[in-house]
Amino acid sequence: MLAIELDGFSHQLEEVEKKDRIKEKRMNDSGITILRFDDREVMDDIENVLRVIERKIEEIERN
Repeated sequence: MLAIELDGFSHQLEEVEKKDRIKEKRMNDSGITILRFDDREVMDDIENVLRVIERKIEEIERN
């Protein structure tokens, strides 16, 4: 299973980063792979973001 997270400015705060790490570990332990993208990356380079997502889906389907 795949989850996609878009991280905005608040994710730069230490408290939010800590919560993200805890959440990511729980999700990984449940078999969920997380792809993270910065909001700016999505806005500035959506083609690359889509390419990364497509490759990850292909990788997951092969396994």
